[in-house]
Amino acid sequence: MKKSLPLIGLEDIQRLRGGDVDGKVDVVSKIAVHYKSNTLAPTELKIAEEIFRIAALEGASMVQKILVDSLADYPGLSREIARDLIKHGDIYTVAIPFLKNTESLTDRDLLEIIELHCPQRQKAIASRKHVSTRISEALIDKGIRDVVAVLTANIGAQISETGYNKILDKFPEDDGIKGNLAVRPKLPPAFVERLVVMVAGNLREQLVAKYNIDPELARQAVSQAQERATLTIIHPGAPDSYVERLIKHLKLNHRLTDSLIFRSICSGDTRFFAYALSERSGLPVMNIRHLLNEGGDDVMRKLYQKSGIHKTIADLMSIALVMYRETRNEIAEEDYERFSRRLLERLLTNQMHLDSDNLDHLVDRLMQSSKNSALSWPV
Repeated sequence: MKKSLPLIGLEDIQRLRGGDVDGKVDVVSKIAVHYKSNTLAPTELKIAEEIFRIAALEGASMVQKILVDSLADYPGLSREIARDLIKHGDIYTVAIPFLKNTESLTDRDLLEIIELHCPQRQKAIASRKHVSTRISEALIDKGIRDVVAVLTANIGAQISETGYNKILDKFPEDDGIKGNLAVRPKLPPAFVERLVVMVAGNLREQLVAKYNIDPELARQAVSQAQERATLTIIHPGAPDSYVERLIKHLKLNHRLTDSLIFRSICSGDTRFFAYALSERSGLPVMNIRHLLNEGGDDVMRKLYQKSGIHKTIADLMSIALVMYRETRNEIAEEDYERFSRRLLERLLTNQMHLDSDNLDHLVDRLMQSSKNSALSWPV
């Protein structure tokens, strides 16, 4: 049976009602000690919690501070009083400290607060000692950049593989967030592979060493990602002069590679393909365009050879070019996505041992195979 203690006397009531801040601090401190001692009778407990609610609304920061210092990290704080203090207390001096530290809050409570779309409250939740994958997912979906930055920097936050990929999809260019991700422990292997190509310098080296990634495979992955990005910067409406300047820049920097040229025809970008072959072969681009439309297989192979294209990759280009010729009248020149889907089906038909639902991924695999084998790819 709990021992009844004199919770509050007449003098305490007068001090709470008065304007003396120090007196109010003393009373709140005294009641907090009783509350945490777990010796209060039920009636006394209700009185104590009501006083805490009043203290949370108290304008004096010292009173609110003593409330936070006494109860925010107290494991026995009831869920109900924690919710009330967060709801009614000042957001900075009361609500945020309790959101960060109070263990009695459930995931349901935290989800309700996340739905308020208040970045300050969301950041407080993201910095909690333990954050479940369910809460992390909600913060990723609802939170702004600063919220996700706090979440990714919190080692106590559990993030699923889906969550990690959502973060990169949402903030692909944010070096701060990518840096936070790179130093997190036990990242999913598939995500590590993706992250390696999106970070630079020391961070990439750390990931390669930490997860025992073959440095050459990492280099190839980065190169493949760079090639994919290069092709996306050319808008269909861009003038030919822009494409020509880009091609010359790529060649000057040793980036006009066989694989990049192959990717261009795989995506249906015959303009890039033509200018690239023109630059590599020295032939006028008008001649190349004519050959793309009318040139026989022997002529095209000679063009690939003159352009310095590896034979195996030239075989891959032949498949893509045949596909282009078959579909050019039914698929608009700028409908790259539709062309790519059709080409993906054709490549998979010719190589039954391959499996992919993404052309870029399949091209990566084909390019890797072409460097390690002398297979001829039938048209």
